[in-house]
Amino acid sequence: MIQGIVLCFAFLVAQLAVLHYIDRRLADDASDAPEASAVLPLAQQHEHEAGKPDQEAGA
Repeated sequence: MIQGIVLCFAFLVAQLAVLHYIDRRLADDASDAPEASAVLPLAQQHEHEAGKPDQEAGA
């Protein structure tokens, strides 16, 4: 009986180690991907601001 519990516990630890390894690999791949940004590149910001009337002057 004790031998079966030890075997199950060892199998659980092995599964957790494999899942931890896979999770680390996926997290490393996700950090290499470029992040989406809400900030426009500078060239587009200047074009966007030039087309808009200044809201602060009208207030």
